[in-house]
Amino acid sequence: MSQVKLFLESLKPDELIRVTTFVRKIGKEKAVYDFIVSKLKKEFVLDEKNLAKIGVNESHFNKISSVLLTKAYQCLFPNAGLDLLLFLKDKNLPNHFKHEIWQHEKELLSKPKTEALNQYYLKTFHLLIDLPFTTYDEKLTAYIGERYLDTLIQRTPAWEQYVECHILFSDINRLSAKKNKKVRDRITLELLTTKELELESTDYYLARFYNYRSICSYYLYLEPTPPMAQAYLVKAIALEKHIAWFYPINISKFLNLMYADMLFFNNQFSQSYEIYSNVFADPLETNMYGYYYHCEQYVLVNLIREDFDTAEKALALNFEDAINKRLDIYATRGAMSYAKLYLSRGQLKEAIFYINLCREMNETATYHPFEFQIKILECIYFFLKGDFDFAERLCARNIKTIITNPESKRHTNYLTFYKLCLGFAKAKFNNTPISEKKIADFLTLERVLQNLYVNLPRKMLDRILEK
Repeated sequence: MSQVKLFLESLKPDELIRVTTFVRKIGKEKAVYDFIVSKLKKEFVLDEKNLAKIGVNESHFNKISSVLLTKAYQCLFPNAGLDLLLFLKDKNLPNHFKHEIWQHEKELLSKPKTEALNQYYLKTFHLLIDLPFTTYDEKLTAYIGERYLDTLIQRTPAWEQYVECHILFSDINRLSAKKNKKVRDRITLELLTTKELELESTDYYLARFYNYRSICSYYLYLEPTPPMAQAYLVKAIALEKHIAWFYPINISKFLNLMYADMLFFNNQFSQSYEIYSNVFADPLETNMYGYYYHCEQYVLVNLIREDFDTAEKALALNFEDAINKRLDIYATRGAMSYAKLYLSRGQLKEAIFYINLCREMNETATYHPFEFQIKILECIYFFLKGDFDFAERLCARNIKTIITNPESKRHTNYLTFYKLCLGFAKAKFNNTPISEKKIADFLTLERVLQNLYVNLPRKMLDRILEK
């Protein structure tokens, strides 16, 4: 696949026009560029026939393509550097992104060492640490982290611990999405609490901040224990005055978002909404850590409040571009939120479009927690549609999938959901009564699932109980 083609396909129309208009193309460069542009969004076949039309051999074509890519970068980012890296990361071009990391490092190393080199390593480290698991490069991240430490004026244990704990924090969030239990078990509670004891009497505030957040994430994702997760988040937030200087973002706003998320996770929706509404009173800065995640939570809290107009505006503002460009899990987050919006409104045709889109995107970059959400939304869709026969078959299939999973114990809520729904579907299809106990059990489960599925399980139950 041509790297130039991938890059040009990622551009907005105005960016493509700018590159096409202002990049000077010498000799065969124009012929190569025109050929690539003619193949945008189409199958790209570089065979002897096409090479003959352009008038180059394959080796020459590749060399010219490399020159064109560099010129396109320079056209959009004359100073290259970190702005280009951020652009490539946001465009979901991991190979371009990693290649430019090496290129820019090479340029900086050719000059006298300055503070700029150290800051380059730090900011690149932050960009790498934030990559989703499908494109994360463990070796490159470790290398850049080590280079950051090596170029400090004074390398100290505090900075070494910071790099170690930041990587550990990103790992625990990234690995929680893995199906493979052995991979997830690389990070244990013992490992994290041992690190906590090691750091607690030190002034290594950044390391402590990420260690507390790691333990918080452990209690959120791997061994869900909401009170413990909240306790460690409070510990992390208490360090704000010691760490604010380090961040290029509004750290107070970020910590507020973290606390709102914890309240939301614990189904404290009113308190969560108050914080989210204040933070989102103005558009959230796109460089905010966890930008798409926090935007999704803001949409969900509005869906729970049944403020569908605000939810739809937030989706259009924060996710439309990501969905159009299929930006990995960010696009899937947006598409799932659109599905929840349309299911909540009863717009089933629009809802199934986004459910199918979610499935398609998640097959390309599988994110395990999203698989469960997509299947639940699909199940809710068929109940709301009144297709109880198909809903019954769907529930039976999903029960079998969970039971045969070696980690089925982690998914007891989903198993209970499908078993109850299977009973509901059979009762509706056979026109038999549903027991009060099953309804009560479902309502108990509905409160547990509300922070993911908003009011949809309740709407589904209302549809089932219709005479």
